Amino acid sequence: MQTFIDFFGITKFIPHGFCLSWNPVLLWLHVVSDVLIALSYYSIPFSLFYFIRKRKDLPYAWLILMFGLFVVACGTTHLMSAILIWIPLYWLDGYIKVFTAIISVATAIALLKIIPDALKLPTTAELLAEQEKANTEKYKLSSILDNAPVAAYTKDLNYRYQYSNRMVTELFGLPSAEIIDCLDSDFFDEETVQKTRYYDRRVLEHGERVEVISKYHLKNGEEHVFLTTKEPLRDENGKIYALSGISTDVTELKRSELAQQEASERLHKIANQLPSLVFQFCMRTDGSFYQNERKTPPFREGMDSSGGDSRPALKVVNEEFAAAQYIYE
Repeated sequence: MQTFIDFFGITKFIPHGFCLSWNPVLLWLHVVSDVLIALSYYSIPFSLFYFIRKRKDLPYAWLILMFGLFVVACGTTHLMSAILIWIPLYWLDGYIKVFTAIISVATAIALLKIIPDALKLPTTAELLAEQEKANTEKYKLSSILDNAPVAAYTKDLNYRYQYSNRMVTELFGLPSAEIIDCLDSDFFDEETVQKTRYYDRRVLEHGERVEVISKYHLKNGEEHVFLTTKEPLRDENGKIYALSGISTDVTELKRSELAQQEASERLHKIANQLPSLVFQFCMRTDGSFYQNERKTPPFREGMDSSGGDSRPALKVVNEEFAAAQYIYE
């Protein structure tokens, strides 16, 4: 204790209370005011520290820390003013004021340097305007995709849905919000899941563009045929962060093609079994003909288009080919 007293020269000075004539009203006016100011200063850094912890994206967090240190130093000078009323720690008070002066000047200089950059930051009104513009564009895009006759969606790197348009919600029977973070296994059978995972992996891991026609079996028993195109989505650095998919339902088209194929096969079988002469031929612009399996003398491949019986029943299909079917007794 004596070392402490000698170091700060306490015995060489008188307390500040003598300057106030130990007037109790004046004395406590200074003491209470300085203590309250010190406590207020000490509370500010806690608020700043909490703010920095919650907002880790702040560009000038170091400046806030400097400001917090400056505030603590200022609060300590007020605390010393209250102590000096009874204890003449003027040397200690002087050291604290020197430290406060240094940190104050450093904070002021740092603040002057960042003001030009801080003025370039967008204002709240500008941010709100940009957000409103982005929301408008997002709504337009969402409206376009919702009204398109395709199933549009995106998946993240974990193969979980992050966006789905109206056709996807109708297909799965769930609102878009409930589809987010779901996997294909939540909607399709195992065979379909394995196929979609294979193509998704090619897109997400290898950056390929995939276009495929495939059957999809839903867990509710429905079966659809989709023409699907999947592409990788990349950030500004070219890194893949998701995939986008557009699937067109071609189920009815495939059924129609299959029905036409089956009808054509039945027709050929009937034609080849009839006792009459039944044949089909295609006539190209060069005059050559193609016949069905039952070839007969009246028409031969490669015969001149002016020969034989090229009846007016000939039906022109396109500029390159003409097709007709005849029955001869």
